[in-house]
Amino acid sequence: MILLILKQHEVPYNLLSTIAILLRLPESHSKFQNCKQEVANYYSGYKGELALDYYLTFVDQLSVHILHDVRLPFINSHYQIDTLILTPNFIVNIEVKNLTGFIRFNHEMGRMYQYIGQKERSYQDPLLQANSQAHQLKAFLYNEGLSHIPIESLIIFVNQKASLSEERDKRIIYGFQLKQRFDEFSKKYQNSSLLKINSLTQKLIQQNQPLQINMLKHLGIREDELIYGVICPHCLHIPMLRVYGRWICQSCLNTFRAEAHVRSFYEYALIISNIINNKNARKLLNVDSIHVIQKLLKKAGFTPRGETSNRTYLIDVNLQNKAQYLLNYYLKMSKQNRFGEKRVFFSETN
Repeated sequence: MILLILKQHEVPYNLLSTIAILLRLPESHSKFQNCKQEVANYYSGYKGELALDYYLTFVDQLSVHILHDVRLPFINSHYQIDTLILTPNFIVNIEVKNLTGFIRFNHEMGRMYQYIGQKERSYQDPLLQANSQAHQLKAFLYNEGLSHIPIESLIIFVNQKASLSEERDKRIIYGFQLKQRFDEFSKKYQNSSLLKINSLTQKLIQQNQPLQINMLKHLGIREDELIYGVICPHCLHIPMLRVYGRWICQSCLNTFRAEAHVRSFYEYALIISNIINNKNARKLLNVDSIHVIQKLLKKAGFTPRGETSNRTYLIDVNLQNKAQYLLNYYLKMSKQNRFGEKRVFFSETN
């Protein structure tokens, strides 16, 4: 078996951005619980997509390409696919669900219902999304001269605490059923025209456009409502104090050097902008000295722009890679929920 994962999972940009906001949002804020729930939803989806990897290891095919988290353009919009399996004979579009409890479907009404205890929650039927994705993907293939390639869709529930109603469409399955369905597809399409999956895979990767939402605007939170300062990587207390070139946490008494304030720059880029000037950096880090901030920005390696008096710095890093520490912060916050007592806020960006 040759199983090539040519596009790995990406930590959702919006998940990292929302965690960064939550860490700096006062618990008393009216949108705190909304922000917390938004993070939980993104995180659950991300963990669900990771859980699918185990079941993908059982896929048996001579040549298979796997693409995770693909967002493709369609007319004036985009559509997101959790996972694509490309084989020489067919394509499988997978929508991942990470829900728990008893799950019931009403396909005629286009609804899905989740029951946990006595509570019921209603969702759109995932078949509608899967059918839409298949339609949009067919349009992409048509433009590539590949309209003859069959597309199958599966909605896979990966959480072992989920119980699916027996009356459901056959495309809605448990994770452990993936191998069985894939083998059925392989037998069904064994005589289909061969697809040159190498070139198609590269075109899909080139067309991929990751989603980046302004989460402050989405959540209805103003910049000046956020707490500023450097977050302690150990206990999440904010702000830390800068003393003789080190950051000292007033809560756990741990000390840090560059790591702590560089992370603050990443968080600024996720929340507000990937361009920062000396004035906003001073407000961000809670440091008064122009010269200290100039030195810190230079040492961070960000690209300078403009003359000295109006210089800005481009935080030109892969935030989905560099800011993955925020996932650990979120897990810590979930357990400790610890925030500094001092409430100092971002000023409006000039």
